[in-house]
Amino acid sequence: MPLNRSPLQASTSARRTNLQHCDSEPNIHTTPEKEYYINTGPRKRKHSNDTSNELSMIHDKFLSLFTSFKNEQDSKYSIILERMGEIKQQNEEIRHSINFMSDKYDSLLEKVHNLEEQNSAYYKRIQELEEKFERETHATKIELRNVPKETHETKDDLLNILKKTGGVLGSTL
Repeated sequence: MPLNRSPLQASTSARRTNLQHCDSEPNIHTTPEKEYYINTGPRKRKHSNDTSNELSMIHDKFLSLFTSFKNEQDSKYSIILERMGEIKQQNEEIRHSINFMSDKYDSLLEKVHNLEEQNSAYYKRIQELEEKFERETHATKIELRNVPKETHETKDDLLNILKKTGGVLGSTL
């Protein structure tokens, strides 16, 4: 199989002469130094005094607008901070009031519980005394039967009937 090579290129010196400013050189260190600095000077647009004055005025106007906006925002912010301080103080007072009321509520619940226990104990004691009274007075009890009932009978009427019955039996009531 035959070996075909690509054709040889022109020499590098011929290539250098054909170089334009848009072509790059593969070996940068071998190019002369003066080719590096072609057209590399600073390019600034010259401003006239009128444009500079207009920019200065615009700058000053924006600066004054931002300063007034900042002052306005600072005053609103200080008012908000003041109100927040007042709200925090009110919240602290409310918290103390709630704690106080909660403590009072707890003490009242304890008192009610104690009073209910006392009431229950008194109720039991009253029941015991009533039962004891019933047992002791059972022997001295008088029961009247077959007494005709009147239409508008009062307690005094019943006591009179009892006294009359006692007088008939010969005992004092």
